[in-house]
Amino acid sequence: MKKKLLLLLTFLMFGCKNDLEKKVEYYPNGKVYREYFVNSKNEYEGEFTQFNEDGTYFKKGYIKNDKFIDSVIFFEENKISCIEYKKDSDTVFLKYFDNEKIHSSGYELNNIKIGKWSFYKDNKISNVIQYIDLCGTEYLNQGWFYDNNGDLDLKKSHFIEILDLKKTYK
Repeated sequence: MKKKLLLLLTFLMFGCKNDLEKKVEYYPNGKVYREYFVNSKNEYEGEFTQFNEDGTYFKKGYIKNDKFIDSVIFFEENKISCIEYKKDSDTVFLKYFDNEKIHSSGYELNNIKIGKWSFYKDNKISNVIQYIDLCGTEYLNQGWFYDNNGDLDLKKSHFIEILDLKKTYK
């Protein structure tokens, strides 16, 4: 029994090696362009970081099987400008930032805004816009606008409210 356990531990220690190889690419000026890892099949895998030519961050995320997984963070002037959360292969949830304050958030399907997008001013919700995809084109459908107190401004808003009138019928 001890021999089997020792054999198993030895296998786990030496049999499970990390196949990832770190790669670094450079701009012509000698600054790092991107750092990433590839597996034994030469596919991107693991942490991925891309830099601007001045050395500041451009994009950071994790890759598996040549595709970004979980979230990708984009930077402008070394500040977060967008966080992209992968939902599935075609859909992402995005959060955009302006001066480190949230600016907007919503879903995209094949680079077209879909569903309700929230827009913010001074970290408070200012409006919600619903987008629809008709034949691959993005259209505004409905909009809810809010005043400085966060109350719905009915004069600026345009939406349809469907009421369930079945409860009033006898």
